[in-house]
Amino acid sequence: MIARTANDSLTTYTGPYGDRAGMPVSNSYQAYNTDGSTDPAGSFAYWTDPVFDTAATPNPGHDTNPSMVYSPVPPATAQHPPAPNTLTPAPWVPFTRAGCDVGEVATANMVLENTAVDIPKVFGANSPEAQQLAADSDPFKDAGTADYVGLGVHCARAAPSARPLRGSRTARPRPARPR
Repeated sequence: MIARTANDSLTTYTGPYGDRAGMPVSNSYQAYNTDGSTDPAGSFAYWTDPVFDTAATPNPGHDTNPSMVYSPVPPATAQHPPAPNTLTPAPWVPFTRAGCDVGEVATANMVLENTAVDIPKVFGANSPEAQQLAADSDPFKDAGTADYVGLGVHCARAAPSARPLRGSRTARPRPARPR
């Protein structure tokens, strides 16, 4: 694949260029705050996550719109909270609706990317996974990153309920289902 930046990859996955898919500049950019200042932001955030403000202490008025906000015409902007159908359509949805599971490895915005934001959101704020993350004294959260970041499986609509896959050292096998 010739894509080298997040917006190149996202254009490949979705079809629209970044000015309609919500990520026109990457891999890092400045997001405007309500007071006119800017905070650094990053393109690598899960599909439904808000703008990933990378400032050590984000401005209280930082942008919380979805990173992947969609617009049929440029520029892609959204009201907050976003109106229905303002997220760029996820490329795995047609496959999961058709009964297929879709897996990705290290794929921009289609896998969990930021432990502090994604783990409580996906597993729940009081889940064992969030508790593991909170108990980890390593500032880089290596164990949580190894267990949850970079691998994603979007399960088919008719699939039995399954938790997202974890790293090989803590994986729980998912029962096979007939095809």
